[in-house]
Amino acid sequence: MILYTEEQLDDCWVYDCEQRETQNREKISRGQYERLFMQHLENILAGTKLVRLKIYIPRWVFETIDEEILVNVQDTIN
Repeated sequence: MILYTEEQLDDCWVYDCEQRETQNREKISRGQYERLFMQHLENILAGTKLVRLKIYIPRWVFETIDEEILVNVQDTIN
């Protein structure tokens, strides 16, 4: 499972809008972006080797996919 916050998704969508503007491409809605973003992340989890993106995703997203979320067990018990 890949977790992300709404704020991170918003940052990714803004990045996509900026990239589209520099390349004179039509912008897409945040809802469209979210669907494509989730589909792309699911493809990564499924091990798909070649994925053609219709959206721009910042590099930091890919660099943080393998990060583990560490939970303090003591905090979850209380």
